[in-house]
Amino acid sequence: MRKNILLTALAAAGWMGLSLGNLHAAFVNTNAFVVQFSLTAVLAGNVTTTTNSNGIITTVTAQKARITSKDILNLLHAEFGGPAFPVGAQLAFNIHSGPEGTGFAVADKNGNVILNVSSNLTDSSYLFYLTNLLAPTTVVTGKFFDNTTDLNTVSIETTYFSDETIFYKDAAGNDFHVSGLATAKIIMLQTPMGGTYKMATLVIPVSGAGKILNPSDGHYDDAVLTGTVTFTGKNIFL
Repeated sequence: MRKNILLTALAAAGWMGLSLGNLHAAFVNTNAFVVQFSLTAVLAGNVTTTTNSNGIITTVTAQKARITSKDILNLLHAEFGGPAFPVGAQLAFNIHSGPEGTGFAVADKNGNVILNVSSNLTDSSYLFYLTNLLAPTTVVTGKFFDNTTDLNTVSIETTYFSDETIFYKDAAGNDFHVSGLATAKIIMLQTPMGGTYKMATLVIPVSGAGKILNPSDGHYDDAVLTGTVTFTGKNIFL
């Protein structure tokens, strides 16, 4: 019985997980995982002072900002330049080491990778990757069916991964990280010819910190972040 887990397929891009065995890396993926960021940043906002007979009262309001995948795409276009991304462009994560490269990417509306954004040759300080900072802990649950007639394996899994962290840093001044426990729900078909994620969703409730553009003053200020990062895919060949 083969127990397939999502992070094993992503290990080449910095993810940590259990060993799967044969991943058939020669298969080229044309439908990367779609990535959805839904973060809320809290920063120090406007400062006001009032004076009374006893002294001066200073009030600092909380400023909140949203960071979505659309915002990340805008940051990436500013970082990499070039023509505007096509209508329907998506933030993605590619698990294959072919011409498109592995890691975070920009995909068109059909899921085809059009730009690898895991590194930037013109900006040595740029970062955008996912990793496991501590010793990885993985818990696999689910059902696994080995067909002894056609040698196919079907697995329906819920798998938990500890301490998954995403780092982002660009030339403009954004520099933040978020991390959390990842939960993957996977339907996997493994045949003698290779494997397919029929459906896969990985959700990471995250928290973190760093510097982002503060809407209240136009500066890159300290922020704390909370939210969710979700990876979804279907019919992805390994």
